[in-house]
Amino acid sequence: MAELSRPGGAGGGDEGALPDGVANAIARAVRGLRYGSVEITVHDGDVVQIERKEKIRVGREKTRSGA
Repeated sequence: MAELSRPGGAGGGDEGALPDGVANAIARAVRGLRYGSVEITVHDGDVVQIERKEKIRVGREKTRSGA
């Protein structure tokens, strides 16, 4: 899985960088997700909530003959 990009990389300041705990929590929310979304809520520039919504796709059941 690709690493999360954090502003202020090599040679830059830490302004706007994600704390390691937040970056790890986002990575955990995305890991293994096949269908769905991850919503990140920010208040005053700080991540305050990470919500994972997963959709489970199911195949259609074959109809029984003679039912």
